[in-house]
Amino acid sequence: MDIFLATGNAHKAEEFGRMFAKARLDVRVRSAKELGGMPYVEEITGTFNGNCRLKGEALRAIAPRKAWVLADDSGLCCDALQGGPGVDSAIYAGVGATDAQNRAKLLEAMKKAPLHKRGARFECHLALLGPNQEVGKLLDSAGQDPRGRGWHRRFRL
Repeated sequence: MDIFLATGNAHKAEEFGRMFAKARLDVRVRSAKELGGMPYVEEITGTFNGNCRLKGEALRAIAPRKAWVLADDSGLCCDALQGGPGVDSAIYAGVGATDAQNRAKLLEAMKKAPLHKRGARFECHLALLGPNQEVGKLLDSAGQDPRGRGWHRRFRL
């Protein structure tokens, strides 16, 4: 089975490819580049689910009629920040900010929160455009030691 991934991020395509292979699923992840690139999507819904559906629908509009499209939207949700940065995780420190700038702003915002109130989760919503839609959540807490890429650096997964 072929699934087009609704992202311009080559790293995500590799991650999904590895996950499907590890699960021994006969799925070939195909890039939005094969369809001319991922169309620009303004993420305006205010929800992970809504934003991933917008991305999936944008790629679905240019994909072959019988193609499956998988889209995601994810972010860091911190209890001490009332669920923030949430859907704005990628632009938390401003449009064009680096991962390091986003993390620095998070640490500054969390400074006054006691450790026992630093509950957090990295939330990922997936939309499989075809007959189904699935939503998944990965629950953990924000760690102290940076490692990995992006928001992964704040989690002990």
